[in-house]
Amino acid sequence: MPHKCPEARKAYTQSPTGRKSARISKWKNRGIIVEENDWDYFHDLFLSITICQKCKKELTIDRYPTHSTRCVDHDHNINDKPNVRMICCTACNLNDNSRNTSGEPNIYYFKPSKCWRFKKRIQGKNYCKTGFKTKQEAIDYKLNFLANL
Repeated sequence: MPHKCPEARKAYTQSPTGRKSARISKWKNRGIIVEENDWDYFHDLFLSITICQKCKKELTIDRYPTHSTRCVDHDHNINDKPNVRMICCTACNLNDNSRNTSGEPNIYYFKPSKCWRFKKRIQGKNYCKTGFKTKQEAIDYKLNFLANL
């Protein structure tokens, strides 16, 4: 429920209920679908998993993502049934090649826009460029981008 008073809004967003609501909203906006639409159960499951289900690293919950930050890995191609694959660290989620259809790191086909995309995180900052008609255009952009860092 929105709060008109800035102090009340801040208190709510910092409360466990507010953080849970924000996290679930973020998952929904990112296209995550859970079994039987049971967000309360999934949130509790998310918090209970403390070890990355891929690399076995200890997971953290951080305000800003780090390599060990807990996150939900899901299949972006599934949008009509549950699509969660695992709870893992950010490093495993970002290095997961399941969405990399190009064979080239940081280049993948972006189905919603029917184009190729370059996406890379460098020193905590995300860089993304979408709209390439061919994979080679995206690769050329990537090489130029990295050469000019």
